[in-house]
Amino acid sequence: MKQLFSALAYLSSLKGRVIHYDLKPSNIMFHEGVIKMLDFGLSKVINGEDTRIDLTSQGVGTYWYLPPETFE
Repeated sequence: MKQLFSALAYLSSLKGRVIHYDLKPSNIMFHEGVIKMLDFGLSKVINGEDTRIDLTSQGVGTYWYLPPETFE
């Protein structure tokens, strides 16, 4: 869990924040002691002061695993 939270913190700290829209158990792999986040196909980069998050297409992602930023 520490590795996963560290990866999410890193993605949020980038100048262009990266939001993963489908981070669920099947998109997290554990290989040789290291967590790997998979399937960035639905991810979105937020640049500058734009904090508004919109889904790029209606019905994308798995509803129960959408990021909290989606509901702000």
